[in-house]
Amino acid sequence: VDHGPVVVLPGVTTIVTLHDLRFLHGYGGWLRRLYGRRAYGRALARAAHVVAVSPSVAAEARAAWGLDAERMHVAPNAVDTAVFRPAEGGERTGVVVVSRNEPRKALGAASWAAREAGLDLDVVEGCRDDEALAARYGRARWLLAPSLLEGYDLPVAEALACATPVIASDIPAHRDLVDLGAEGLELVPPPERDGATWRWPGAARRLERAPPTNVVPPRVTWDESAACLVSLLRAAPPAGAAPRAS
Repeated sequence: VDHGPVVVLPGVTTIVTLHDLRFLHGYGGWLRRLYGRRAYGRALARAAHVVAVSPSVAAEARAAWGLDAERMHVAPNAVDTAVFRPAEGGERTGVVVVSRNEPRKALGAASWAAREAGLDLDVVEGCRDDEALAARYGRARWLLAPSLLEGYDLPVAEALACATPVIASDIPAHRDLVDLGAEGLELVPPPERDGATWRWPGAARRLERAPPTNVVPPRVTWDESAACLVSLLRAAPPAGAAPRAS
């Protein structure tokens, strides 16, 4: 769940997964933010287990609703390495950004940084063809990840799996990826808003230098994430036995 309804049915054991908690940061309409703060807390208090996609999301949920550690778990997303893998040969030029155009994504900051550095920018929005997406990662010198808020930034992990280094905003979700073993992921101060324009000086300055040669994705697999969820399903207590939030 990221911003939709959390359904907890009477007499049913529930496990809730959290992608991000954007409404805690003022993103989305006022009704969604109000719903999120009130309804999420009630749903999470009744859930047998709560699974977050990153340590930072888990920490935020625990702080917001006082969830006990026994019911709070982390199962990071992973990358399909059969598709997202280093490109064979070919020259890498320009930079790529994979993002939706919404305020927290700060897409305009990537355009500003590429323009300041004199590099072409490939903007990818809503691509559902993984092979085509992997090819676009493989043609770029860098992926830019200017987002101000993420749960788990999957394009960053995908780009690293394609041996494409990443310049990313220094936010908790991106620090999580470094802690999970990512290399070639360089964190710079987040973008700044200048009236109607985004600026990202840290990224522009880093683009002026050569990219790193050692690029490694986060060391997490789908098998590990699935094993975590399967173990929770098997160990979940009967409905009504879940402890309340402390």
